Amino acid sequence: MVHAILGHEKMVGLEVSVHVSGKTTTQRFTSESGPALIGSAAHCIVRVLGLAPVSARIVALEDAFEITVDGRTVRLLDGLTRFQIEHVMVDFTQRRSAGASALAPAMQQTEQHLRDEIWKQPTDPHVLSVYADWLVTHGDASRAEFIQLSLVPEPTRAQTKRRLALRSKHRGAWLGAARPFIYTWQEDESSPGFVRRCQCQMAKLTRGFEQVRGLGPRLVVAVTAPKSKQEVVALAKLRLGTLWGLAFYEADAQWITDELLVTLAPAMRGLRELVLHAEPAGASALGWAAILEHIDSVEHLDLTLGEDPDRWFELLLAKRRSPFESLSLPSWIGTPMRRRLATIAREVTYRSGEAALHFNRATGYYE
Repeated sequence: MVHAILGHEKMVGLEVSVHVSGKTTTQRFTSESGPALIGSAAHCIVRVLGLAPVSARIVALEDAFEITVDGRTVRLLDGLTRFQIEHVMVDFTQRRSAGASALAPAMQQTEQHLRDEIWKQPTDPHVLSVYADWLVTHGDASRAEFIQLSLVPEPTRAQTKRRLALRSKHRGAWLGAARPFIYTWQEDESSPGFVRRCQCQMAKLTRGFEQVRGLGPRLVVAVTAPKSKQEVVALAKLRLGTLWGLAFYEADAQWITDELLVTLAPAMRGLRELVLHAEPAGASALGWAAILEHIDSVEHLDLTLGEDPDRWFELLLAKRRSPFESLSLPSWIGTPMRRRLATIAREVTYRSGEAALHFNRATGYYE
């Protein structure tokens, strides 16, 4: 016999008590988030009870949460002071050995197991909600609340305000051990609680690679210009392909060279997204050919071409075996080539405002 109680007052606090075989476990949640926090606590309850996710479902409503346990549906309304789920029969041994779900009860999970699931399904709201449960029980209530609020399909004005306030106040702290290694960052709207893009100095990325890599399942790291060749060699020793993506922007420094591309190319195998904005002064088809040998897994390519762009295109068309999900290119590309490029990508966008550049190596100037 299992008996669970949820109680709250004025939607700012929540106490959860779970009674199993005469033993009571109580957890208190405090917040201003109202229903989003109640949803998080209710997820915790069904997992403490040992219920597989297929047997417990929570649906966010405008002013309530609808909770279904073993086919019995009830509502927790704003203003209700106490709610009970009682007479829920659970066979713990059978439920846990049957493997009804890839996710075991959240209270028994290690953080790494949960994060592995998120890396496999980065936008799955159920997986993210389970991780939020884990965060609540392990001292990171602000990030947990932010995730739960971000998962509400149609948030109220108060919920949106609370979510933005949480992000503004805590976003730096949520970086954890990765904070010293990055300059700027942007949150992932599709995987709330994680980072989508960040910028790192090359040497700092090398030193803090594991910490930075853990910032998000779809993280794209923009690497700044190296201060020495040794920094490039050190970065090339890392498994850069375990990141979702990498970005290299020339930014007038002319640091993206053939030597750099050839050195880093083997470490890029496994990337899903690549941004390469090279210029003719430093990068030629030699470096681009080296990159193409190792980016079969890339689904999203954002490219500015180096010296001899026609050669870059021919290499790309010859090497690509499966279509890109997205391909971003400068708008000066002519119609005949656009038709050919459309065959290797499901979506092609052309960026305006970029002129075709020709670099004269004899004079050292662009023409």
